[in-house]
Amino acid sequence: MKKYWALAVAALLVAALSIPASAATFKIGDADFSLAGSLRLNAAYQITDKGDSPVGTEDSETDFFIKNPGNSRFSILSKYDKVTGFLELGVRDESDTRSLLHTRHAYLSYDLGEGNSLLAGQTYSVLALQFAEQEMNGSRSLFGYGNLYSGRINMVRFTHKGEGATFNIEIENTDSVEQTGFVSNEYLPALAGNMIYKTGGMTLIPSFLVQQFELTSGTAGVDDISVLGYALALDTIYAIDKVTINAELWYGQNMALFCDAFDAVRASGFGSPVFDTAAGDIEDIASYGGWLQVTVPVSAVKLHVGGGYQQAETPDGSLEDDWSRYALFVSGTYNFTPQFFIQPEVAYFDKGEDANGVNEYGTDTFVGVHFRYNF
Repeated sequence: MKKYWALAVAALLVAALSIPASAATFKIGDADFSLAGSLRLNAAYQITDKGDSPVGTEDSETDFFIKNPGNSRFSILSKYDKVTGFLELGVRDESDTRSLLHTRHAYLSYDLGEGNSLLAGQTYSVLALQFAEQEMNGSRSLFGYGNLYSGRINMVRFTHKGEGATFNIEIENTDSVEQTGFVSNEYLPALAGNMIYKTGGMTLIPSFLVQQFELTSGTAGVDDISVLGYALALDTIYAIDKVTINAELWYGQNMALFCDAFDAVRASGFGSPVFDTAAGDIEDIASYGGWLQVTVPVSAVKLHVGGGYQQAETPDGSLEDDWSRYALFVSGTYNFTPQFFIQPEVAYFDKGEDANGVNEYGTDTFVGVHFRYNF
């Protein structure tokens, strides 16, 4: 399979190189095509405090790295009549244990007229669509440290663009968890939606995601378990003069079931429901968080200052009743050309403590530079 993907990408690259540099678009028959891409590189020092490590082991580490953060990409867009198709392939660093090439987006959309459209395929969920200008730590944009992220997933989405607002509603895969002695039944797809409302320099984007599945027991006397997960989020963009403020707040239940960012951070289990399969019961876990970023021009540099925080309940019986983690960063974007820029950054990530409040998970501090060339 990798071989076929490599051949497909090679063909696209040959097509791209055969087109004059000034021509990003071209036609094949009656269809319009456009090619684009983004090459990205991070170079940084990572100073890691491993927290409470076993006696006799080193509790800190310093690493210097230069690598593709995993989100370099190449895309092709095709438009014919009312149909638009988009394919974007990502390229990871060769040190990544996952496949070198991967599909970021692959979808088609159909213009229904009167501001309505239908999309089918893989792209970003509409839940909490804002990303912070934070590149270190794998270019995760504070994911798992206050920035909610449910991933690029397969969906069917309906969009209506009105005069004052845009509405999106979509059905997605339901993410269930198997438990010994139970069968997972997904009777309904996950449902997500948002509204994008703009007035003056203010943009408000409320969004939601809700899903439910049932764990059916095959044991006499053990009840079935209904598992409900949901999230509510509000993203805000406020531009005044040359200053831009981005903010996000969210709250939900059992969010680790469908939020990819939680799994990307050391000490997984943040926001996960707790199953007691012997008793045939579940403890729902609530989580909340958010992030804030201020962007202001300083001479030829766009300065970004921000941070995020999130907290989740822990199971009853623990000495502590919550688990939190946070991050802070400062970065500055300097463009050499409209397509090429560098972004020096200092970022700090605190992974918090375990449920009893005794063992610390540690911290990461990054001092580095992000390089990006868009074409």
